[in-house]
Amino acid sequence: VLQRCFDGLHLSAICPARLDEVLGAAYSVSLFTDWQPVPERTSDFEFRIWVKQRLSHEAETESIEGLVQEPGGPLRGCVECSTKQHPLKGVDPVACTDQGSLGPWYERLPHFRMQFTPSAGEELQSEYFVAREHAAEGLHALKECSDVFRPYLLANEVRAIAADSLLLSPNRDTYVGANGSVGFHFTWKLDQENVMTVALPAIEKALEPFGARPHWGKLFAMGQDKLEVLYGDSLSEFRELAKRNDPEGKFCNQWACETLNTHGA
Repeated sequence: VLQRCFDGLHLSAICPARLDEVLGAAYSVSLFTDWQPVPERTSDFEFRIWVKQRLSHEAETESIEGLVQEPGGPLRGCVECSTKQHPLKGVDPVACTDQGSLGPWYERLPHFRMQFTPSAGEELQSEYFVAREHAAEGLHALKECSDVFRPYLLANEVRAIAADSLLLSPNRDTYVGANGSVGFHFTWKLDQENVMTVALPAIEKALEPFGARPHWGKLFAMGQDKLEVLYGDSLSEFRELAKRNDPEGKFCNQWACETLNTHGA
């Protein structure tokens, strides 16, 4: 796997077709932004692109240079970074996996090297998933509320996820379709009160038209009533499974009881 980083993709250039092209440009692609306005055009925002290319894969024989230099290439207009990068702008990239050189998948697909603290270390995280077809609209909706959540943000990563068939997966094919979903992952400053009461409600409202579902293992603000709408019969089926296989709630905790209404909570 070869990992390379690029600057120069602007929100104003992102439409559904372009975003789909960028996310499909290699085996794994991540977009990063801190939602700070571009100095020379304050209504626009820049995304940095991390491209992880599986060079031995027959479907990825096209060179990165072609993706950048060809008039219709998905990375057209972008410039490759000449120095090693960190997802958090301005942070020392020593903790990041190698960029610009070939290596085994387990040393390139992760953003961070195993012997180092990932990301900022002391942080909070959230992630919301929308059907891939709505991802570009979702990004533009986030722009409209970025003034609200920006003060608490370290970085926002955008990445594509394959569809699955798991019961409570936010990426389940019955919700997002066969093309899978796109995740909007947020790394927050260690300010849980403002993240929970200011940032997340604004993001959830902005993404509501696109049926955004939260990552179960990260912070989200929506209540049980909203989850019932998003997951419908799947939640009922999960409750039945939980009660049948764990009638005394030994594997349940307060969060699951309150959020998923298991075991008669």
